[in-house]
Amino acid sequence: MGFHLDSHDPEDSPWVNRLCKGFIDLMFVRKGDDGKDYYSILDWKSDVMDDADYSDKDALAQKIEEEYSVQRVLYSYLLIKWLRQFFGDMSEEEIYDNHFGGIYYALARGTRAQTSNGIYCQTWKSFADLEKSYINITALMKSSAKETA
Repeated sequence: MGFHLDSHDPEDSPWVNRLCKGFIDLMFVRKGDDGKDYYSILDWKSDVMDDADYSDKDALAQKIEEEYSVQRVLYSYLLIKWLRQFFGDMSEEEIYDNHFGGIYYALARGTRAQTSNGIYCQTWKSFADLEKSYINITALMKSSAKETA
């Protein structure tokens, strides 16, 4: 699923807008126990974890945090924004609370059948937490763009 987020902010450089586009490997929908549809992202990674124990959830979380923290925020935030067009009567907070299923990372070299080895899932406590992370990232991108200009 391709995406491009244009900030529509005349103060932003084209460099910032170029960073906010890409391809999400897979977006999927699952039916929750409550009967609601939950939209999630799956991103396959071919990384190798040094001294890897892909069943070690702490090591896996650290790997994802170190390598993909920005991507994780951007993809999740963009999914909520994209869903807004289908749930026009709902706020982003309501969409998050009622339909966001999280973002999954699958380290292909560590996945094993019938286990959760090599798979990491992330969500946030609230849409406000996700949005705060997104605002922090875009602020850093803007400051970096101004420094390199």
